[in-house]
Amino acid sequence: MDIQSIVVTDSSGTTLYAESLDYRSSSLGDYTEIQRIPGGLIPDGGAVLVDFVGATPASTDGLLTANNHFGCRLDLFNGHLSLYGRFSDVSNSRDSTQVSEDAQNRLVGVSARRRPFQAQAEHVEHHSAQTTYRSTRCSERLLIARSRSTFGLDLQQNWTEYEDRNERREQFINIARYNRQFFGRLSWRLEGGLHNEKSTEIDRSRVSARTGLSMSLGNLHADLSYSLYEEDTQGETTDRHAFRFKAARTF
Repeated sequence: MDIQSIVVTDSSGTTLYAESLDYRSSSLGDYTEIQRIPGGLIPDGGAVLVDFVGATPASTDGLLTANNHFGCRLDLFNGHLSLYGRFSDVSNSRDSTQVSEDAQNRLVGVSARRRPFQAQAEHVEHHSAQTTYRSTRCSERLLIARSRSTFGLDLQQNWTEYEDRNERREQFINIARYNRQFFGRLSWRLEGGLHNEKSTEIDRSRVSARTGLSMSLGNLHADLSYSLYEEDTQGETTDRHAFRFKAARTF
């Protein structure tokens, strides 16, 4: 998959989501991971459409897959501290002409919450014939709410080691968000994010920014926004600018 070709929208295809603000994408060996960023425009549990350029998929005729999953969670101190773990095993029955992967994943994690702060740490081990890696990821979130404004700060760190090719990859994401409610139903938002990714094979930095006004008058809702995306990969720079206006009326 060409990771730079990824485009993520809502289920209707009308709302374009911004990388490093609404989601993050990263390569995990032969896989590409797309992960929702809490606090962005993608709702928790919401459906999205993903467009990308990839290789022609292999035939899956006659392929039988068995999935086994196990998970447990322990909540302490009224949910302020949580310990959890997950295990999954995927086995495929196939002939010699098909390309598929048998894989095992093990995850352990801990999360802590005490307003206005949240923190989480996870360790993942993935074993398969195609890719084997260990990943440690941490995230911290601060959310301060006032009567007419909110300020949020989201930080993510990810360290991944690929045993099969002796490679280590680091990722750091920093996002700041500010929302202000004015008179009536007029609101303004400002967001900015920085995503750095570095390994022995790649050195990439991504900057995203977005600002917009939203207004509701009775059954009419309007949204005007501007977004900026800049990427620097091995000294090659690309940038995108987008203006968006959306109006909807309910009957």
